[in-house]
Amino acid sequence: MTMMRGSLSGSRMTAGLALAAMALAGCVVEVSVWTPIGTDASASGSWTLNGAVPTPGACDAAGVNSVEFQFANGLDSPVIPAQFVFSCESGGFDLANVLQAGTYNTQIFIRRNTGTVSGPSGMVTVGFGETAVFPPFDIPGATPVFNPKGDDFTMDGMWTINGGAATAAACTAAGIDAVQLVIQQAGEMYTEPGFIFDCAGGNFDTRTLAPPIRFTFGSYMTFWRALDASDTNIGMSSPLALIVNAPITHSTLATADFVVAPRESMTINLTYDTVVGPTMSDTDCAGAGVSTIFYTLTDITGGLPGTVVAETPAAGIPCVGQIVFNNPFVMGGRTYSIYIEGANAAGQKNWNAMDATLDVAVGTPEFYNIALTKVM
Repeated sequence: MTMMRGSLSGSRMTAGLALAAMALAGCVVEVSVWTPIGTDASASGSWTLNGAVPTPGACDAAGVNSVEFQFANGLDSPVIPAQFVFSCESGGFDLANVLQAGTYNTQIFIRRNTGTVSGPSGMVTVGFGETAVFPPFDIPGATPVFNPKGDDFTMDGMWTINGGAATAAACTAAGIDAVQLVIQQAGEMYTEPGFIFDCAGGNFDTRTLAPPIRFTFGSYMTFWRALDASDTNIGMSSPLALIVNAPITHSTLATADFVVAPRESMTINLTYDTVVGPTMSDTDCAGAGVSTIFYTLTDITGGLPGTVVAETPAAGIPCVGQIVFNNPFVMGGRTYSIYIEGANAAGQKNWNAMDATLDVAVGTPEFYNIALTKVM
């Protein structure tokens, strides 16, 4: 049974025809838990609409719904974090402590009522305590948008999880809530309306919709995305060619296999003591009066003194309640130590903590709680 999410009917729809036999070689969609989101660095950016400050009315007239920023690290599938999806009329953003330090290939997408078009792209490098500044750009006003829908042929496709059926349990274990089919031509992408499907449905068939969706003969590229419960893209396939000409009236896409490739992570939740002495009374940064923190993360798998794998700059970073380390900073089967100091607004380092028992299992996210002791 096909389960489709989207705006074709305003809600999820079902359809019950069986799929035709698959005739094309399948494609692999690697899904990982990689994310650029962290607390190391900030980010800012801005845009105009047709050369002017965007307003709700102007965005509606231009048919622009959102502006989305995609990140790639060269190892995992590109992702569009929920934190980097903005309304057109917002005109920009200024996000504090939102990124991990690193280098990213970025691509901006402008989501219109009838499709998604590519915006500026580039490489962004940001360090601890720095701000990634995206150059200002302009969104053209109402322009013709690529739309492959027509009267010539219908289409179906299916997907699997790690080579097996896309059952509800398999989808949940993979962290995939839905899959999205994207059709592209000459750099413009068509993603709406309706080409987001419930992962557990396992297939789609546009012949089963009411009314059926048909497409125009032509040459296209197609690719699949895996979406989590917040509709964040957590995996994307390589583009596959789709060429359909008369007299073909139906096309079956290659089966997409969503291969879950978990990457290790370590999340450390931080609290800060408020009194000097043997009794711990911990709270958050503001409550304890901590302005800046400093840390050094060391791989001690082979013994001490170990190898430093991540540390803050000499000036530290603004106090946070959580630090997230992802692969390759932390890797499975290894042990780490962390030394953390906290300083007040005057720069006095009155808090510290040390933990040398941070174990990271293979393919598993780890979570630790550390309370910094007030020493003076």
